[in-house]
Amino acid sequence: MEWTNEQKQIIGLRDRNILVAAAAGSGKTAVLVERILSMITDEDHPVDIDRLLVVTFTNAAAGQMKERIAKRLSGRLEEEPDDRNLKRQEDLLPHAKIMTIDSFCLYIVRNYFSSLDLDPDFRIGDEGELKLLREDVMKALLERKYEEAAPEFFQFVESYAEGKGDGGIPDYIEKLYQFASAYPNPYRQLEQWKDQLEAGSAEAARSAGWMECLMDEIHLEAEELAARFTAAREVCLEPGGPYYYEEMFRSDERIVKGLLSAQSYEEAAEILSGLKTAFVRKPSKKDPAVDDEKKAFLSALRDEMKKALQDMAKQYYLGDMEQVLSDIRGCSGPLCELVDLAAEFGQDYSAAKREKNLVDFGDIEHFALKVLTEEGPDGEFLPTEAAAEMSKSFYEIMIDEYQDSNRIQEEILRSVSRERDGHPNIFMVGDVKQSIYKFRQARPELFMEKYEAYTAEDSLHQKIDLHRNFRSREEVLRTVNFFFSQLMEKKLGGISYDEDAALVPGREFPEGDGEQAGENRSTEFIFLDSGKDRDKEADAKLAEYQAKELEAKAVAKRIRELTDPVSGYKIYDSQTEGYRTARYGDIVILLRTVTGWAEVFVDSLMEAGIPAYAQSRTGYFTAREVQCVLHLLRVIDNPMQDIPMAAVMKSPMGGFTSEELALITADFRADIVPKETRGLYGAVKHCLEEKGAEEQGGSYAMVSEELRGKVRRFYDMIRDFREKAVYMRLHQLLRYILEKTEYEYILAASPGGRLKLANIEMLIKRAVDYENTSYQGVFQFVRYIENLQKYSVDFGEASLAGEQEDTVRITSIHKSKGLEYPIVILAGAGKLFNQGDARGKILLHPDLGIAADYIDTERRLKAATLPKKVFQRQLRLENLGEELRVLYVALTRAEEKLIITGTDRYLETKLTKWNSLRLEEGRELPYQEVSRASSYLDWMLMALVRSRVYGEILSERGITPPVFHPVYGEEIPAVVHVESVEALVYHEVEKQASGGLLRERLTDWGGLPDEEKVLSGQIADQLSYVYPYLAAVSAPRKFTVSQLKEMGMTEGEEEAVRLMEDQDKDADRKRPAFLEKEEELSGAARGTAYHRVLELLPMTTEAKRESVEEAVMLLEKQGLLPSGTGERLNLGRITKFLDSPLGQRMAEGERLGTLRKEQQFVMGVPAARICSEYGEAGLSEERMLVQGIIDAWFEEEDGLVLVDYKTDKVDKMEGEDGVRRFLERYRTQVDYYQEALEQNTGKRVKERYLYSFSLERAIPL
Repeated sequence: MEWTNEQKQIIGLRDRNILVAAAAGSGKTAVLVERILSMITDEDHPVDIDRLLVVTFTNAAAGQMKERIAKRLSGRLEEEPDDRNLKRQEDLLPHAKIMTIDSFCLYIVRNYFSSLDLDPDFRIGDEGELKLLREDVMKALLERKYEEAAPEFFQFVESYAEGKGDGGIPDYIEKLYQFASAYPNPYRQLEQWKDQLEAGSAEAARSAGWMECLMDEIHLEAEELAARFTAAREVCLEPGGPYYYEEMFRSDERIVKGLLSAQSYEEAAEILSGLKTAFVRKPSKKDPAVDDEKKAFLSALRDEMKKALQDMAKQYYLGDMEQVLSDIRGCSGPLCELVDLAAEFGQDYSAAKREKNLVDFGDIEHFALKVLTEEGPDGEFLPTEAAAEMSKSFYEIMIDEYQDSNRIQEEILRSVSRERDGHPNIFMVGDVKQSIYKFRQARPELFMEKYEAYTAEDSLHQKIDLHRNFRSREEVLRTVNFFFSQLMEKKLGGISYDEDAALVPGREFPEGDGEQAGENRSTEFIFLDSGKDRDKEADAKLAEYQAKELEAKAVAKRIRELTDPVSGYKIYDSQTEGYRTARYGDIVILLRTVTGWAEVFVDSLMEAGIPAYAQSRTGYFTAREVQCVLHLLRVIDNPMQDIPMAAVMKSPMGGFTSEELALITADFRADIVPKETRGLYGAVKHCLEEKGAEEQGGSYAMVSEELRGKVRRFYDMIRDFREKAVYMRLHQLLRYILEKTEYEYILAASPGGRLKLANIEMLIKRAVDYENTSYQGVFQFVRYIENLQKYSVDFGEASLAGEQEDTVRITSIHKSKGLEYPIVILAGAGKLFNQGDARGKILLHPDLGIAADYIDTERRLKAATLPKKVFQRQLRLENLGEELRVLYVALTRAEEKLIITGTDRYLETKLTKWNSLRLEEGRELPYQEVSRASSYLDWMLMALVRSRVYGEILSERGITPPVFHPVYGEEIPAVVHVESVEALVYHEVEKQASGGLLRERLTDWGGLPDEEKVLSGQIADQLSYVYPYLAAVSAPRKFTVSQLKEMGMTEGEEEAVRLMEDQDKDADRKRPAFLEKEEELSGAARGTAYHRVLELLPMTTEAKRESVEEAVMLLEKQGLLPSGTGERLNLGRITKFLDSPLGQRMAEGERLGTLRKEQQFVMGVPAARICSEYGEAGLSEERMLVQGIIDAWFEEEDGLVLVDYKTDKVDKMEGEDGVRRFLERYRTQVDYYQEALEQNTGKRVKERYLYSFSLERAIPL
């Protein structure tokens, strides 16, 4: 292999600390292996491999590295069989310390247990066992505190408990303890946080870490706003620019520069508190020489930046310093109590573990640190004699994935190095852009501290950048660089994505010929607009699909195209050294989280005939067969539990039907004393009791002798299991149960039997693991499992798929780290980021400490304190930085093709939301904009704004992008598809209606040999068989009135409606969307908006446009209507409606109290009336539910008047014929409305009207 200059440096340099910043795909593992080999095979100064400490992140990585070294040594020995050093290294390899940090710490503790006063026979606790133990310790702690009845404890609980009781309190205590445990000295850290809480002076606040973060944030935002105001002024002075806006922007710039120069909270607060009067009014001057597009753009930009300043004031101005301090002091007492509780919990938990001779991996790290270090006079860590002794045995310490180290691990590894003796010997390799384990307390800043301190020149502390990528095609790398050069910066992501960080292509793909040469290698984006506006009685098919299901359908469709034998995507196969069509096994679907997503994708792909496999850590405990066995164990432990008992009786183990259970319980309830209850188990026992002759009739006759015998067998089985549970080991009891009930055979014969049996075997294995814990018995095992469920420690269903099978794999981005795939589909890009740890009454930050809401328990008031506001912002920023790094990991997994899919309800709005970013000439996008993102999709759209692709997206949707300012220089090789979910749903419905993909493949006989085509007719007959009563099986239980209207329309009428709606949509789009204050409304959205306004608008509103506008603005201010609704609707049409005779009659009804709006109803209708097919299918007597919403109705003296609003376009050119067709289109719908209204009120509907806002008149029907 030919190494690059940087790789040669890494392999050859010695006797120094080296930090390697290895970008994705840069071959760091290969280089690390080569460095080890060069050391142990050096001709002049060979180093024995057992004198190297190589720390990896996972056991799998350690095993893989040993395998690589063994393979290379074996190969060298074949060439040089007499080389004694090679043979020696091969012999030493099994003893080499190539291990995880946990294994290394365990090695230290095992060898120095005597200095820790630790029983050498200690055991590392099982995850479930430790959770049980923590729960027991927490319960004991809280019980003790309630008994002590200290006022501080009660104040804390009353202030911060959720709901009734002490909900959430255990979580706060345990989370704080876990936070402190990530520090070398947890209890000292807790004391430091307590000291901070108790320091309530202004001076303490000014020097606090959170205050420094606050001022940094204010300065950052002010600096960016100042730059944008300056850029806006420059546009004002361009030819055609609105020059009269220049002074306004200059005034705004002075405000933000004042914030930029503020040195204290008091100074910043003074400016923020005066914002209401600080802004100058927007000039209303008009000049024909001014470009309307530029004026509109800068007007919107000013509103946007003004709002940014107002948001800053809302976020950070909470009164003067005295008010801020008052809130902080109000929280101090309860939060200090929390710190004390966390410390006490930690001590109790440690004592409980020691009593059981248990440790966890956190203990192992702290024990190792205690062996190797001691505290110096200034609190620093000094190496002990044990550390000095150990450091002599290591020639070099190599740390893989260094970006994921924490502070304890850092101190441990430094203590066994020779750095303090002046001989630095730590080799660190990692990539801060791939630090994605914040939830494990990883501290990427450790990497960055060294990266900024080390030099690229030859020195004792040297850094080397590896940014040449040997994995991916250039198109993939250009995509990664395009996004991260704009999004990732030191403030967000931990590192500036500059030329040193950018990926450089290092792999050459052979050129193909023919189809391969013309293959489009560009990154693909498939964005689905799920639509925030849906008609109130939207198409039922569309309502069935959730966003993730629709996205999965789109992914399945694309995979079918990629793997098509004729036209599929061509990838390079390194084994055959040629191009071939992509197979399922070449494709991976990456998800931010598999929970709730993976199963949807698996189902959609399998439905499309695509084999798919997802390794999930969830779904095991909810598997029916596992639940059945667990319910039986609950019954064995305590048969008086009705729900488990009923579940077992109805399961294959019991074999009872619902009717039989009803008879058993009815017999029981008929004979017992009123109000006496002994549960279902009591009913079973009662059923078996001997009855006297006088009791043989009556209730006793309810249970037949046959059923009584069945109950006897079940009762005997449960009694037998309960007797066996006393002396049998749990796994033996489970085997006995399976044998006696023959449950294994039942599962094996059922669909998916192999998986179900594998799940049961997995449960038995969990039982064996449980028996090795300190807990015993059926009761504790059930509790053990319930706690695992409660704390989300699921194991995922058993896996039957082999890694080498040709199947599409679905996995999380975290699981994919370190792996590579020919085709990567990043799905779920529209999923919102999880900001859960930035919510709650109490917030914890690993560096800043603790902050909380101020709670006034007497007045039951809650207010966020200034520290809490800062904590929220910092936690959000850190979470966003982590999300950015996770996205980097996802995009860099692809070798040949990258596809990104995402669904968003507000996609139409977001396509023009960030137009102002085209003003930005610098490489990085504004930090404040990037930090407001709520999904990966947001980031992608922000970055795409400054590319030619973005202009193409807008042009396709009839929107002209602003092109008067230069865009960012980098381009992205991309193809973007923006699709509506309606199109995808109708594609699916069409596919299902025509029999789907499977039918197409099964009826394509062209590829069969002649002798096999003989059977094709028989198979075709079987495939085309139609069940005669299909309508009865597939009949829905419920219809909407809109569906019934559609069923009553002819195909031509439906098409006409669609065409008119499309024409209406085109007619409404008069100006580009970026010049509008809000997005244009689709036909359905417009209809929804009109209905909502008419629902809320008083009919007695004066029929003048100004009055209507004022009323709508008031509704917007009250939050009852979305902002900008009035500007997007033709309020003149609403005014005409109010002024119409029908509108005046409705106003009178409102005054008299007889007007009703948006009246919902549900009624039963004979099935045959809905569809003749249902009558033919034997459903004539069945009744279907019909539901709908009547827009308005009112009562007059002689009857009811029904009104239905319609906003769809009616072609006026067609005259009365058009009106007639319009009425017929909705006749069925209004008929159902009338029937429902008359049924519900018992009164006659005397008049029915359709009010057409297109024709601006009421039409009687």
